[in-house]
Amino acid sequence: APTMSRNAAHEMEELHGDDQEIDNIYKDIQIGSIVCLDTRNLDLVIQLLRHPNRRIKTLILNGERLTSDQTNALVHLIEALESRSSELEGLGLHGFSTNNEGVHAISKFVKTSSLSGLCLCHCKIDDAGAIGLADALKPSQHLETLGLQDNKIGFEGAAA
Repeated sequence: APTMSRNAAHEMEELHGDDQEIDNIYKDIQIGSIVCLDTRNLDLVIQLLRHPNRRIKTLILNGERLTSDQTNALVHLIEALESRSSELEGLGLHGFSTNNEGVHAISKFVKTSSLSGLCLCHCKIDDAGAIGLADALKPSQHLETLGLQDNKIGFEGAAA
């Protein structure tokens, strides 16, 4: 009988471990839990979002544990969400260190989504980011609630 090398067996075990971890994250999302992202599960959440057979209505992610070298994490998450723009009703992104590219990705996603709720708390969004978001939200027919607490939005951004 053919035998598997140790490396091949380890890779198979690791893939199965990923599937189990993705299943666990999916279960957490389904019951409305906040998923705290770190280096490991960031990739798992992106894989989950790209999985066409997993329905997700509401997604709440906390990015406070992400390291400074993962500044593009938000952009990658939003790219993965684009295929779900019609099914996703609520999106909460907490504690992400946004940059102009991140806010632009969110704004672009919001324009094409059917979100009824969006929360971007503790994301370091400044006036320029708030103005970009406001422009993206103007044509939105669906959005009912918007949370922007604890950001760096001043008078100019708030006026937008």
